[in-house]
Amino acid sequence: MTINGISYWQLDENSGLRVDGYGPNDLTPINDKGRRPGRVNYAGNFIRTMASTRYEIENIDQVGLNPGFNSFSTWAQIVSDEVGVVGEKRTILSRKSLMETSWSLYFSIGTGLVFETSHNGITEDKLIYSMAIPTTGWTFVGISYNGSTREKRIIVAGVEAANGTAIHSTGLFSGDLAFTIGGLDDGGWNWDGGIDEVGYCAKVLTDAEWSQINANPTLPEFIILNKPVAQTVYSLHGKVEVFTVSGSTPDDLRGIKPEIIGGRNKFIGIEDVVDINTEEFRFGEE
Repeated sequence: MTINGISYWQLDENSGLRVDGYGPNDLTPINDKGRRPGRVNYAGNFIRTMASTRYEIENIDQVGLNPGFNSFSTWAQIVSDEVGVVGEKRTILSRKSLMETSWSLYFSIGTGLVFETSHNGITEDKLIYSMAIPTTGWTFVGISYNGSTREKRIIVAGVEAANGTAIHSTGLFSGDLAFTIGGLDDGGWNWDGGIDEVGYCAKVLTDAEWSQINANPTLPEFIILNKPVAQTVYSLHGKVEVFTVSGSTPDDLRGIKPEIIGGRNKFIGIEDVVDINTEEFRFGEE
């Protein structure tokens, strides 16, 4: 399939499931604390002292996580980076287990952002970017992993902040561990503040793409970023883009929901199926 977008969580809901606006991977809240003002509309609300607030998908295989190429993006706001013990860890995104091969992106008090990878429960390498996350605004953060080169990257404000090489690669982005936002699946390392607009692509984003999604943190931008290459044609109905999507059916375009799509380029979603045998789809643009 040529679409690389997998999931996008806007985290606007005040309670209940946090709906995946792009794919089928709705998040289950654990010790739900509602929402707070976000980078865009509302954000998930995380309180580290309140019974381990987090969102999760119990089995990471549901997400369609690519074992080779991955990028995650989000916006984070911490309540205070001064309250707490130096070295205390506060999770933003994670597929972490104390006994398995796993990874996590967290903020360490007194250190900064850390993209950590572990093998069989043993921490092998930490990619670190020294910073303090602002308490009065939102910070765009992201990570990417290249399975061919084992390169890890931390992105801050749309540009590369740090890069390194994972020591162990097999199993980092596959297996049946929970994917979590705001805390580990065992209830530790909890975030304190807000997390908003979480996106996941099964590819290593380019510098231009990181900059693009940083500048336009919305679901429509995420969808445009991950559209297949199009051939533009014109008809009596105006401008139409025709896409060929390998291995897909009209119901298998990762849950694209036309009714909530808008914004730049007036992308409005699936308009028509041209030929199911060649799997061409028309996407209208006003």
